[in-house]
Amino acid sequence: MHIVHGNLIAHEMNRMKSFTFHTAVIDDKPIILQLLKENHLPYEDISDSMLQEYRIAKEKNLIIGCIGIQRDAEFALLRSFCIQNSYRNLGIGKTIYSMLENECKSNGIKELYLLTSTAESFFLKRGFLTIDRTNAPEFLKNSSEFQYVCPTSAFCMKKII
Repeated sequence: MHIVHGNLIAHEMNRMKSFTFHTAVIDDKPIILQLLKENHLPYEDISDSMLQEYRIAKEKNLIIGCIGIQRDAEFALLRSFCIQNSYRNLGIGKTIYSMLENECKSNGIKELYLLTSTAESFFLKRGFLTIDRTNAPEFLKNSSEFQYVCPTSAFCMKKII
C-alpha cells in the first residue's frame, strides 16, 4: 500500500511539473470566460483591462485554471477562481492562489476579500474569515461582484495578508 501511495504522489508531483502559470493576456479571455461559464461562475462583467490582474494555469497550451483580483489601494477583491474539473485536487488551485497572494503582498495590498457560494472551506484553510458583507470596504461594496453578479447568499470572506 505504501509503495502504491508513494507512486501516486510521485506521479502527481511529476504532473505538477507540466503546469505553467502566467499573467493572462487578451487572447486568453475567451477561454477564461468559457471556463468560468462552464463552472457556473460570474463572467459577464470581466473586461479586457481586468486581464492584467488575472493569472492562468496551463498544461501545454490549454488553460486549465484562472484567478483574478480587482484592486483599490490596499484592498483587493479575489474573483474568478476556477480550476477545470479534471485538474482539481492536484495542487493547482493552491499554487495559483498562493502565487497571487504573494504578488498582492508585494504590491502593497493589505486585505483580500471574496464572495463565494462553493469554496468557503478552501479559503478558511488559507486563513480567510467569514464576515458580514456590510463590513467590506466601500470599494468592494460598489463593485459589480457585490452589487449584482454574486448572490446575496454568497459568503463574504476577508484575509489580512
